[in-house]
Amino acid sequence: MNEETTIQCDCPHCGRVCGFKSRFAGHIARCLNCDTRFVIPSESGRLARLLKPQAASALPGFYGNALKGSFKAFMHRESHVGLVFCAALAVFHFLLGDKDLSFTLPGFRPPLLVGWAATLVTFGCFAWYSMETILDARMDGESLPAVEPGAGFEFLWNVIKSCYLFLVTLLAALLPASFISAWFEFFGIDLGWLYYIIVVLCLLLWPMNLAIIALEVPWWRVFRYDLLIRAIVKTFRPYLFTTLMTLAAFGVVFLSMGLFVSQDDAGTAAALGLLVLRLASAAFFLFAMRIIGVYCRHYSEICPELWVAEPPQTPGLD
Repeated sequence: MNEETTIQCDCPHCGRVCGFKSRFAGHIARCLNCDTRFVIPSESGRLARLLKPQAASALPGFYGNALKGSFKAFMHRESHVGLVFCAALAVFHFLLGDKDLSFTLPGFRPPLLVGWAATLVTFGCFAWYSMETILDARMDGESLPAVEPGAGFEFLWNVIKSCYLFLVTLLAALLPASFISAWFEFFGIDLGWLYYIIVVLCLLLWPMNLAIIALEVPWWRVFRYDLLIRAIVKTFRPYLFTTLMTLAAFGVVFLSMGLFVSQDDAGTAAALGLLVLRLASAAFFLFAMRIIGVYCRHYSEICPELWVAEPPQTPGLD
């Protein structure tokens, strides 16, 4: 009687060695280490074929959840801390964002760039909370997320990292426009107004990039333009709505960033009006960030290869 042989192969995702009876060759298996599904090869030493995640239907009710659900989340009693936190950031930057208290001593000028420090802290904290809002909405949270930015070096790291990642998402979205412009300039072709159209089209990638970073999907997927474009095409209408809300909110925030309480010829009424605009723009941006999270919750299964998480790399046997 012949003994049944064993087929050994490496998981195509994490590299762990997996063993199967030879009669299961060609069947679909699941790695016990990283949960990846693959096809068992015909004999040991051959590569296992990775089974791509299967697309699923979108969840219904996106627009209602994005608008009505987000409004309810803002009104939820557990959201008050987050709203007060963001309002405090807006007021803090409104009062101190343009201050330079440097003074001159004999042979030395101590730099007290309060405005730069206020801008860094405000931008970092607000970017961090925006990412948390996207993640919380993706996980079907009923309110805005809790405010837990850490303390000491952890807080400082979160501020710097959030500033950096937020800017990276925007630059990665605009990178194709730069390459296209450089390519045409190399051949002596001036794009003119077409360049701005290309920039606007590239900005469609920005909400997707923000979601990738917020959901802790491998960061390099912001450069997988093939997956990004495929996901956008498959969900064009809801994604266009998400993008328009995000860009509109960003535009309002950008316009209000240059308005400070110490502005020339600004009376009390004008200063209060500018402060209200600053607070409204911050709330609008948080609203847009939550819509991004809702979009991911409803449509991420349509293009699962873009959103699948990266498991820890643990090759070999235990």
